[in-house]
Amino acid sequence: MRTFSQWIGYLIISLYPKSEVDGIRVIFTDIEADRPKCKARLHRALDAGAGAGRRYDALLKRIRYFVIHPGDTPFADSAGGIHIPSADLLGLDEFALASVLIHESVHLRISARGIQYEPQCRERIERLCVKEQARFLRTVPDGGEEMAREAEELLAFPWWTPEQREADLKRLFDEHNIPQWLRGIVRRG
Repeated sequence: MRTFSQWIGYLIISLYPKSEVDGIRVIFTDIEADRPKCKARLHRALDAGAGAGRRYDALLKRIRYFVIHPGDTPFADSAGGIHIPSADLLGLDEFALASVLIHESVHLRISARGIQYEPQCRERIERLCVKEQARFLRTVPDGGEEMAREAEELLAFPWWTPEQREADLKRLFDEHNIPQWLRGIVRRG
């Protein structure tokens, strides 16, 4: 069941232009993004992920909606959405993008089990997400092993710490002039 803040957040983002890809709602908060191109990229990434096996297909089915935003950090929200920067969506190849969707889908799976993205759990959660992301990348022909190693190397930079998370949120709010009262709505997992 959604919380009040989730309902408010969902209401706000649902006011933006929207579409669908493979039965999943796509909301564009980046109003300058090339919508047809974004939708085509999402479709190809979903196909690449689902084509790697039932395990990944099941993970990707957890996605309720996508939010395409102008920021620089992908994240899953607690209402089943995955927020993807338009630059990542248009700049990553279909397998790299599929790996991001798988990473964020693991967040959705963990959240659905009632595990919150609390500071004491974040490192373990991120390690699980990256592990699944790397497992997927290793199924990719021609360069998948190298991409998996690169994903695992990102764990050396602890983006999940409270300090880094607060800096990321502040940058997001500042870049988009989002009021402070929305801070509780925009959260990961």
